[in-house]
Amino acid sequence: MYVLAFFGFGVKAALFPCHGWLPDATAAPTPVTALLHAVAVVKSGAFAVMRLTYYSFGTALLRGSFAQYIVMGAAMATVVYGSTMAVREVHWKRRLAYSTISNLSYILFGVCIMTPLGLVGALSHMVFHAVMKICSFFCVGAVMYKTRKQYVHEIDGFGRRMPVVFGIFTIASLGLMGVPGLAGFISKWNLATAAVMSDNVMAYVGIGALLISALLTAIYMLSIVIRAFFPDKEKQLNIPEEARDPGWMMLVPLC
Repeated sequence: MYVLAFFGFGVKAALFPCHGWLPDATAAPTPVTALLHAVAVVKSGAFAVMRLTYYSFGTALLRGSFAQYIVMGAAMATVVYGSTMAVREVHWKRRLAYSTISNLSYILFGVCIMTPLGLVGALSHMVFHAVMKICSFFCVGAVMYKTRKQYVHEIDGFGRRMPVVFGIFTIASLGLMGVPGLAGFISKWNLATAAVMSDNVMAYVGIGALLISALLTAIYMLSIVIRAFFPDKEKQLNIPEEARDPGWMMLVPLC
């Protein structure tokens, strides 16, 4: 019953293989998409799994059982799968959507460790991912508002015309990667520490999944930053005149 309920709430948390609705939801306006990915529906699914695990069934019953290994394996698979799909996605908002799929399972992985420190890691990543992801989506929204460009290959050289927007996007990207000094590092450190201290062999495998995801995150986020600031010199750039930082009403929330 726990496994079935976990996957039921996992639909809201975009757990593989029930994740397909989340990239499709990027068709919504960017502020709505940002709310959806950072705070609203997806986080309610992750929070429901926390309540289910720690307060409905209890970790004393579940820890060490086949149920724990099934749900932890699903979370780890989704972490790697979401990052892999983000690397190959060329639509900017859909790339961030696959990033959300991966990061939501960071939270679920922390829950599946079923220790107090695991819950701390899950809760901290729930909050920090919200800040980093909503910032990323707002940056995308600013670019779309000014230029109507939606694909990664269309933003070559935009960083020099929109330095504030892409500077902030770079910070959000480094945070998602888990660079020390930024929010993403704290929550990922909590998750890795919880996995090490759990004495669960499968949780050790989860650390490898987190490291693989961090590498893939660097690829799919920094490739955007590099395109924006350091375009291919041999390629003819087609930067529209509208490619400039938006007004203060859009920049203040980003900052």
